[in-house]
Amino acid sequence: IFLQSLPKQSSVPSKMPSASMKTFRDKAQGNVEAIIENGPALVTDMETSLSTLFTFSSLKDAETEFEQFLKAGSEQNAVPVPPILATALPSVREYISTVVSNIQAIEKYISLNFPAIEDGNNFGVSVQLAILKMLKESRESLVSEIKTLGVTYYDTRANAVDKVGLKKKSVSTTSTTSENNTSSSIEGEKSGQKSSSSSSTEEKESGSSVVDSYRMYHLLAVDVQAYFDAKSAMSNAIDKYCSILDNVEKNYEKLSAPKGSSGGTSHMGMF
Repeated sequence: IFLQSLPKQSSVPSKMPSASMKTFRDKAQGNVEAIIENGPALVTDMETSLSTLFTFSSLKDAETEFEQFLKAGSEQNAVPVPPILATALPSVREYISTVVSNIQAIEKYISLNFPAIEDGNNFGVSVQLAILKMLKESRESLVSEIKTLGVTYYDTRANAVDKVGLKKKSVSTTSTTSENNTSSSIEGEKSGQKSSSSSSTEEKESGSSVVDSYRMYHLLAVDVQAYFDAKSAMSNAIDKYCSILDNVEKNYEKLSAPKGSSGGTSHMGMF
């Protein structure tokens, strides 16, 4: 009887090394603490900009101002973006971009502080998931508003301007060059080469002498809508950011250690 030798089973470690992600968790924690500390200052700055960037007391006032600006521009065959929008749009996008970056930093911190998956005592995890859901919805909404105030607005406006009926100039330049070679067999006479060149420029102007009034009203509506969207986006960003800071501050202990100080953390999320 021969006994078949069984292969030796490799020993499986009971616990994974826990130091590998600690550096990232510590860095994420420092970022979130700075965000919370600087939160009131950023909100105050945004509220101040909201009042200085959007000075019209009503949408009708904005429409009246934009209409006068576009009318004056059309007489000069140009309808640029109203100055208040040219200033407000990039500023609002920058503020929203900052808020989105801060939201992503908070999301990262919470995700890195999920506890190990196990039965019981999961109330803290439910708090983490609830805050993450709020953060995700806020971030996606703000990202959409950035697109509305950037790509969507300028694309819509470009199409509207193109249909207004402004005069368009086209310039074409024509150049011609001719060369004449002459030679002679008479002794002492040298051969010669003559060249001449000429150019002409032609300008053509197309378009109606009077702009389409209905298309001008459409362009006006595009600018007024952009003003409203930018002001609303700024106000929404302030409200969302205040709510986020308040919830994170109130639930910071659960977000950092959902199972208490002795519960431990893991990079594996409990979904």
